[in-house]
Amino acid sequence: MEIVHILDLPKAKNVCDQSLREIPQTQNGQIFSAAHVQMQGFDTSLLHEHHMTNEIYVITRGLGLLTRENRVFRVSAGDAIGIPKNARHKLVNLGKGDLEHLVIAMPPFQPDDVHTDVPAALFTENAERFMCPPWKNAFDGARIMEYSFGGELSIAYGTTVGKSALVRGKKSAHFHKLTHEYMFVVNGQGRIEINGTCHKIERGNWIHILPYEYHLLLNDSLSPLDVVCVCTPTFMQDDVYYH
Repeated sequence: MEIVHILDLPKAKNVCDQSLREIPQTQNGQIFSAAHVQMQGFDTSLLHEHHMTNEIYVITRGLGLLTRENRVFRVSAGDAIGIPKNARHKLVNLGKGDLEHLVIAMPPFQPDDVHTDVPAALFTENAERFMCPPWKNAFDGARIMEYSFGGELSIAYGTTVGKSALVRGKKSAHFHKLTHEYMFVVNGQGRIEINGTCHKIERGNWIHILPYEYHLLLNDSLSPLDVVCVCTPTFMQDDVYYH
């Protein structure tokens, strides 16, 4: 297990001149890279594309417009949008506050794979609401939205609301034999139990949980604890084991 506080990481240079922090890779042969981006109020990224990398934008705070080729989507916290390689895209912050998102890149991002010399996108006149999956009850008592991106990676946006959420679900620590699980704390604070040891977690934490590590997420407060979980390979219910 490893915990990194993303907001303490140095900002990386990028063509869009935004507050971008690259998250260190903690898995040998990791199939993806991750970065956290904060866009200031009414900011916009450059229209660009990647020729080697598929991306996933996971919106964690704010409202925006995401252009992907000739479609424009209204996006908000909880949305995870796939952007295939060679697809022109850009993101616009619609609000005064920050628009925050994770950028998951497969294979891992290469700085020389950002191409801004692309034709302008032919926008549709009216933006469409991005269709996210329905909320569902997870096996551990959380409420989640699940996204699958082939067999290599899956993403879940989840929330627990106070102590009552833990009573309704299974509270036993569990582990995975196959899955590496990466957890980003979007809002709130709580605890994560790893192999019997509790660690405090808060907004901005990125946690890497290894296979065979028993783990349990705990929200001791009456406020929501929101997290993004990235699993490689794709999460499967039959890869959940208990004592």
